[in-house]
This record gives sequence, structure tokens and C-alpha cells, in this order.
Amino acid sequence: MTLELPPKAREKLEDLSEQTDQSFSEVIRRALATYDLLWTESKKGNSLIIRSPEADREVIFSEFAH
Repeated sequence: MTLELPPKAREKLEDLSEQTDQSFSEVIRRALATYDLLWTESKKGNSLIIRSPEADREVIFSEFAH
């Protein structure tokens, strides 16, 4: 399979591969699994909350599928 990416996306893939010590394929597989989870939960009406360790800030994703 050949995957053509714009330069910025290619750079992000390379960065993530280096940071995680994983192959491009593994980074893409994990990204797809994450996207699938977010999409599926969003369709159910669920939200994702990311809380900082200090719990002074929360980021909420509630309309991922829209």
C-alpha cells in the first residue's frame, strides 16, 4: 500500500515514530484505533474529557463525529 501525505503530515508521522520508537505502520494503526474509538463514542453521545495533572484545566471533546 502506498500512502501519500502532505509534508506537514509526513513530518508529524516521522516525529511520532521517533518519539514513540514505533514504525510508521504502528503509528498509523494506533492513530486509526484512536480515531475509531473517538468516532464511535461520539456517535453514542459520549464526551472525552482531558484533565491536566493539576486538574486546573479540562478540555472537552463532545462533538467529534459532527
